[in-house]
Amino acid sequence: VFASTEQLRHEAAIKAERAGQESTVWTGRQDIFGDRFTKQLFRMKDKSPFRYVDDRKRRFHQPGTIVELLKLKKQYPNARFVAGATEIGRLSHEVEWPSLLSLEGVKELSSSITTEEAWEIGAAVPLTQVAELIGRECVAFSKILRRFASLAIRNRATLGGYLATAWPRGQLSPLLMAMNARVLLLSEEGERNAPISQFFDGRGGTILSPGEIVRSIIIPRSTESALAARGVTASLCDTYTSAPRRSLAAPYATAAFCFELRDRVIAKARLAYSGIGEAPLRAREVEEFLAGKVYQEKTIFEALPMLIETVEVSDTAGDHVEYPQTLSATLLQQFFF
Repeated sequence: VFASTEQLRHEAAIKAERAGQESTVWTGRQDIFGDRFTKQLFRMKDKSPFRYVDDRKRRFHQPGTIVELLKLKKQYPNARFVAGATEIGRLSHEVEWPSLLSLEGVKELSSSITTEEAWEIGAAVPLTQVAELIGRECVAFSKILRRFASLAIRNRATLGGYLATAWPRGQLSPLLMAMNARVLLLSEEGERNAPISQFFDGRGGTILSPGEIVRSIIIPRSTESALAARGVTASLCDTYTSAPRRSLAAPYATAAFCFELRDRVIAKARLAYSGIGEAPLRAREVEEFLAGKVYQEKTIFEALPMLIETVEVSDTAGDHVEYPQTLSATLLQQFFF
């Protein structure tokens, strides 16, 4: 069944590519099966705005536009934003909320844009849909996502919601940081953007201000034209996790590395980690040391002592501070070899 389905997708993609609509096949916007079940799915209408108020004045709103969402936030300043809502009740002892504002129905947050240079992914796009969009080109994302939570959670959890929770051991953050991704933030005051490496404030929080939401995440691509625009000839990117077990476990550490090369010379290097410090972090000093050097084993081994010395380890490590330091170097070696 899987083989025949993949063949069907392949044939549909060839036809769509000739018509300039290949993306509609891989993102599921085109019915390539035509059976009764999929015809019913494609007849389903977009979700309409939904609201609910109970007799205790507890409110739930699911607006359809960003403008409506921001108006509701101004009307109910203590309301909590929810997207996939997989974290509701898990990060606190709260079991009831006076007001919840769902981002799921906001069209501007649930769509994505692909250009030659980057993907712009709406904050309310579920992780599995993100993988469907970028996973064939960015294999590292699909690789690390398979180790993140469970399939049921990945189907609901959103990329913007994941970032907003600021989980210090999150497996996706290092890869986004290594890829030099940016986050667009939106509030009534306007829009601002920042590198994801500056999004976490180091105290288990983010730079989000009250009333501000994550609008989208911009992830640079490594197409031939995108690399040429950045003045490099190749990009090497991958991510690794060390954990007690393969899935459903808090990792000891996750690392992601991206080396942009100009022939054999390192034009830029980005080394990112989570689970080691108080928040996901970049090894800035090592990145500066590597820039301009030849990409070879000698260069990597010269950087290891500096990496072990400068990586910021959380105070909670106690007497075990040497382990995460050594692990940061081991994962870099694994990447190189």
